[in-house]
Amino acid sequence: METPSFHCPLYMQMVPDIDSVPLTSPQNNVNNLKWEEDQEAGSQLQLLQAVPQTLASPLLLRHQSLQEQFSRPLFPPSLQPRTRVLPGLQSHGYHPLHMEKETQPNQSSAKRSGLGYTLACLNCRVKKIKCQPEDGGCDKCKRLGISCPGPEFDERKRPSSKRYIRELHSQIEDLQQKLREIEFQRKVQAREILTLYELNQFPSYHPSSLPKTPPGNIIACLCDGRYQLDGTPRYAGPTSSLHLTLKEDDKNEVWSSVEAWKEGTAGSSQSGGFEVDPDTQKYLLDLYWKYQHTGLQVFHQTAFERDMAAGKTNFYSKALLYCIMACAARISSRPKIRAMVLPPIRMPGSRQAPPMADRQCLFAEASRLLEEERNQAPRITTIQSLLLLSVIYCSFADDMKGLSLTTAACRLAIDMGLHRDVSKENFTQLEMEVRQITFWGCYAFDRLWSLYLGRAPYLRLDESVTIARLPSTDVILPLHYLIAGAWVSLLELVGFVVEYLNKYEPTTAKINTLSDQLTTWYRRLDPQLHYKSDGLPSIAILHMQYCAAIIVLYRPLAGFGKEDSQKLPGADKFRGICIAHAIQITTYLTDYRAYHRNATTLSGVGLHIIEMASTIFISDITERHKTTDVSQEYSYLAICVKTLLELEQTFLVAKNVRKVLKKVFNLCNLDTDRIKQILKNPSCDLESSPDDTTNTKPGPTFENNDKGEGKIDMPTHGDHHSSTEPHMSSQNTAQIPDLSFPTMPYPQFPQQEILYTYMTHNDMYQFG
Repeated sequence: METPSFHCPLYMQMVPDIDSVPLTSPQNNVNNLKWEEDQEAGSQLQLLQAVPQTLASPLLLRHQSLQEQFSRPLFPPSLQPRTRVLPGLQSHGYHPLHMEKETQPNQSSAKRSGLGYTLACLNCRVKKIKCQPEDGGCDKCKRLGISCPGPEFDERKRPSSKRYIRELHSQIEDLQQKLREIEFQRKVQAREILTLYELNQFPSYHPSSLPKTPPGNIIACLCDGRYQLDGTPRYAGPTSSLHLTLKEDDKNEVWSSVEAWKEGTAGSSQSGGFEVDPDTQKYLLDLYWKYQHTGLQVFHQTAFERDMAAGKTNFYSKALLYCIMACAARISSRPKIRAMVLPPIRMPGSRQAPPMADRQCLFAEASRLLEEERNQAPRITTIQSLLLLSVIYCSFADDMKGLSLTTAACRLAIDMGLHRDVSKENFTQLEMEVRQITFWGCYAFDRLWSLYLGRAPYLRLDESVTIARLPSTDVILPLHYLIAGAWVSLLELVGFVVEYLNKYEPTTAKINTLSDQLTTWYRRLDPQLHYKSDGLPSIAILHMQYCAAIIVLYRPLAGFGKEDSQKLPGADKFRGICIAHAIQITTYLTDYRAYHRNATTLSGVGLHIIEMASTIFISDITERHKTTDVSQEYSYLAICVKTLLELEQTFLVAKNVRKVLKKVFNLCNLDTDRIKQILKNPSCDLESSPDDTTNTKPGPTFENNDKGEGKIDMPTHGDHHSSTEPHMSSQNTAQIPDLSFPTMPYPQFPQQEILYTYMTHNDMYQFG
């Protein structure tokens, strides 16, 4: 490296009268932006003035050359940079040489800390020359009369590149970990409904896990929800499954309704070409719109009727039409029309089914048309037809066939992309509504089958499901939309309850949270969906399902079939909740049978609801009949039996449930004669005493005033909607109200037809 010209050799003679100060060596050129304080430069300049002429002449010449070098501006006047001088880069004035010794310690500390270094202006940085910016610029720029722009940013303050890269890598890993956690939580929350707030109504507890052995008595088996009556575990559903207990292989009954249906289907399908006359078609469609469409809605009525009238096949097909008519014919009051779907009923005492022309021809034709449509080109009407046909298989007690059809419909819906949001694609508003109602219909059917059979559902509401939900409250939307939305939200909650109870380790806080979600759903129902005794059948079934969901939630905690030492502290309150909602179910059933004359048109969804209420009454009567008057419980149980007797005429599997109930009555030593008497004369035993009359509410309230806990309010709709409340004067009254029935567009089931056409009077009340 070239030695600067102003460097003094070591052998130079020191000037007298001047302090002998060793000259400092020049700064290293590694960093052109850093140098020492101004004292060093000033001391060197003063030293040059004191050196003799002979020694300093080379230095002065070099200094003059530097001045000449700075005499020219770096830029033309028009192109002079106008960068402002940073005030923080101002320096102090130069100090005389005799102050250098005093400032030497501070100077060395400044070197170590780096606080004394300043940045040169942009003009000096181009020439790689040191300068000291002051007010108005550095000395060189002042002498040249040019502006002195300073650097905008101190490059020394930038972090080390390697350290900065390591920090970035660490931040990226942290962000990726947080994203993975958020994604996992989002997947979990997609199957759950967020809790609005938690209620701590009862003391916390942690029940034990699933016992290795089944319950030891019939009551515990009925209400445990985790075992069948034969002791086999139930893995996916804590519901009453009495319809699964009895098989159609009774030696005393050589005729099987399912076998008869198979024979009828095979015989009719070979002929093919069965046609329904226009009058019967209109009658069946009207029957379906009233009793079944809004309850289990799987297609868009407006789109279906429009395409059927115009002869289009976008949302209409002959297979769908025949499936609709088959569902309606099953609940018809006309025996000949019922025979087009249902197998003929074996008359008491006969060993063969009575012959009937064209039996099950409509159901066979619907099955044939659907199979052709599935094989040719499956479309959205294929999904809808599969769902409707599964209901008929369920009524035949062919559960596996019905479940497989529903699963096939759900799979086909996913294949067609019905679960995706297509609002930004080229679809009309009607097409989007059809896709929406069909997908959520698949979801409702899937959840109902899961609840009915105790099996895991097929459809999961994960991140792939982006289709909009059906609204459950909106004044503008039609009523059938609101009912469908309410069903979907309720079944989602019920599925959440069942999924949680299958973990076998419930806590009171979580149970209260689930109960609060159900209560919130009930309170937020649209006013059009509030219960009325003369309302739509689908709304009555909706309220029954809500009561059944509450029973499913609290029944494991009620302590049915357990000793007092094994019960929880709040078991009596939980038991009261279950009994209150079971009573409410019988109230809804009584209203339905009174307004619609019987339960033959009741939806098949009501079967497991009746099972739920029956098991509660049987358990309560068995455990309390020795110490308490259980006359009212017998009356409520008789309502369930009566409803099953009527329902089994159109929903054949209800007969299996009635047979199981008869065996349970005998095992529990119930007074079957009292039930028979109530069935023959319902008005004499179903009346409540005058002291039992209370204010009518959808359910009772249980409070514990001692500890201030255990408050359970069954939600009410408030005083503003009094017309939606049940019409009965007492919640403990099961008497059939005397209503004036409006004129129906088609005949209903007469009571005599139920009692004598299908079975004799004595055989009917033998429960078998």
